[in-house]
Amino acid sequence: MKIKNLVSAATAMAMAATAVCTMLPSVNAADASKGLSIEAYKEADSKYSAMGNEIKVSKEDIAAGDIVIPCAVYLDEATSDMLAVSSNLTVDSKDIAFTRIELSKPYFSAAKDYAFPDGTAFSTDLPVTFAGSLSSRGVFLNDGSYQFGLDASQSAAGTDNYFLGCSWTNGGTGYSYTGTKSTDHPFYMFNVVLPKGLADGEYNVKFCKYNTDLSGEYDNPTPMIEVQGTRYTIANNNLNLKELKITVGDGAPTGSYVLGDTNEDGVVDAIDASAILTFYAQSSVSDVEITDFIKNVYDVNKDGIIDATDASAVLTYYALSSTGKCDSLEAYLATLN
Repeated sequence: MKIKNLVSAATAMAMAATAVCTMLPSVNAADASKGLSIEAYKEADSKYSAMGNEIKVSKEDIAAGDIVIPCAVYLDEATSDMLAVSSNLTVDSKDIAFTRIELSKPYFSAAKDYAFPDGTAFSTDLPVTFAGSLSSRGVFLNDGSYQFGLDASQSAAGTDNYFLGCSWTNGGTGYSYTGTKSTDHPFYMFNVVLPKGLADGEYNVKFCKYNTDLSGEYDNPTPMIEVQGTRYTIANNNLNLKELKITVGDGAPTGSYVLGDTNEDGVVDAIDASAILTFYAQSSVSDVEITDFIKNVYDVNKDGIIDATDASAVLTYYALSSTGKCDSLEAYLATLN
């Protein structure tokens, strides 16, 4: 499969297709990895703003009415060298919706005070993104060019639930952080809307992972960050992703879990084995929360312990399934008994 760069083109998000552009010469990337994180929007005037990647909504609040949670995707990079970004989101419940926070429209009820790294101060009621500048009239302007797509479902992205697509290009110029680092302000913002009376459970806002080139001729995965000559992707193991969990009420588990599928991409593979091993390493040196999801998915052999044995089982199954010798993880585990 050929690779087609995203530079100088924006993804038509609603159709999940990528426009044509010119290949660039290869150079070494400055960052070993970059990251995207779905979190509560820190600057919003909301009771949820400080909750990061794990938001809790009480029984009383969800019983009282619809809940609108301002959220954002944050970019984590050390070097401001991006040419293009593709970041598409969905949610694992048909009952939950997304709405847009318009970057060019007033968002705050009163102007907030900011300062660029060089000390230049400004005030605005607009939502401030990770990189920008001031116009001659002192209005905050986003660096780069955004395109968004919002739909109640998106078959190309493999979701029957709400879909929010975002593509960004640098427009052929550099960009400057609004704060001192890329994570000081969001890459983009949106709302998650929980309906009144939503059942207790754990709900996840996550990245859509698929090839945005519908023809299949080119490999243009999302999520992806592109710099000159280098792509940061899941497959290249240089793109760090953090997704958002929203716990409603007591957080009873919702839906069904797929054994071993730690990133819920529909495939049990080496990435999942690595996630289980990482969790085992972390739990060996510190206290970590073991959620219902982790108990049901990471403890592959169901012995009540999440350890290297579980990771090894996933890795062995993946090797067998890649050669057509095993149809399911459960079938492989049955051979061990």
